[in-house]
Amino acid sequence: MTETMTPEEFVTAALKEAREDFRGVIVNGSLSLYNATVKGNLDLSDATVKGNLDLSDATVKGNLDLIRATVEGDLYLSDATVEGNLDLIRATVEGDLYLSDATVEGDLCLSDATVKGNLDLSRATVKGNLDLSDATVKGNLDLIRATVEGDLYLIEATVEGDLCLIRATVEGDLCLSDATVEGDLYLIEATVKKVIYCGENIVIAFQCHLAFPGTPVHFNHKKLDELFKKLTD
Repeated sequence: MTETMTPEEFVTAALKEAREDFRGVIVNGSLSLYNATVKGNLDLSDATVKGNLDLSDATVKGNLDLIRATVEGDLYLSDATVEGNLDLIRATVEGDLYLSDATVEGDLCLSDATVKGNLDLSRATVKGNLDLSDATVKGNLDLIRATVEGDLYLIEATVEGDLCLIRATVEGDLCLSDATVEGDLYLIEATVKKVIYCGENIVIAFQCHLAFPGTPVHFNHKKLDELFKKLTD
């Protein structure tokens, strides 16, 4: 039987009773854990929040799991700290997803996730890998000044707005193979310490703005290779 909770009941269970497992729970309304500290893991896999979910400025001492979760409003994780992994595999966010200035000590995984608004990772720090493979972002995907200490995967991802990595830093590889960007792709002053892979089928609908001297770039797609040469002549 599906467990239904009010937002107040959820906050009491998570913070006062130190409950970690909320898998499959339905929260009837917007849920705020703003500036809260969760002393262990927080598992919201398969849960539904019928409103906004606000974890801005929150600290999670373990893993934060939102695997296959549904947030029917916006998801706020700005300035949050997750000391383990942050998993949003196959999650659905009906509004915007804010991760600006967030810190994830482990991996951040959004593979096969759907964000129906914008996804903001500006100035975020991910100390592991950032995986957006197969993800769909209906708005813009911003990684302005973000830092990824591992690899950044956008394999087969779809961004219906702009993809902006201006002044972003990726310590590992940037993998864009088979990605689709329906707006502009900005890589101006981005730093990729290893290799940028664009595979065979990356699709960019409008303009590609590139500036990353010294970084190996592997373009196998003939049309994108021609575009790159035009932009760098």
